[in-house]
Amino acid sequence: RQEDVPLLIRHFMKVHAEEQGLRMKDISPEAMVVFQQYDWPGNIRELRNLIERLMIMVPGPVIEAAQAGLSLQARPVGPASQAATPSPTINPLFTQSYDSLRDARNAFEKDYIARKLREHHWNISRTSEDLKIERSHLHRKIKLLDVEMRPEG
Repeated sequence: RQEDVPLLIRHFMKVHAEEQGLRMKDISPEAMVVFQQYDWPGNIRELRNLIERLMIMVPGPVIEAAQAGLSLQARPVGPASQAATPSPTINPLFTQSYDSLRDARNAFEKDYIARKLREHHWNISRTSEDLKIERSHLHRKIKLLDVEMRPEG
């Protein structure tokens, strides 16, 4: 139920913070609304897994909707009258299982770098500027993470 989502999120955050020795994080009001609107086809396990990943992956004290891998996309969510209603979806990157934190971080970095490269039309200089890293570091990351370097299509 939608009204249970905030309580479940806080519970999972508290448990994970205690187990892993992490600090609690806050959820922005916008992110909470999106969490509540999401259909949660994976049920409570999907929510728990996402919260655990966010506790590790989000560097700051507040989890924003964009950081959560949540976005509003049109997809069927019920009766035909609601079919075009935007409904939150979760980036599959955040619902996968990883063998280690390193694997999860590498998957996140690969996805993030690829998105930034597309955003900057594959321009390394602009992408490295946006990422606030040296061009040589970006080149190393692209090679290490095996980031696809050509436009799709």
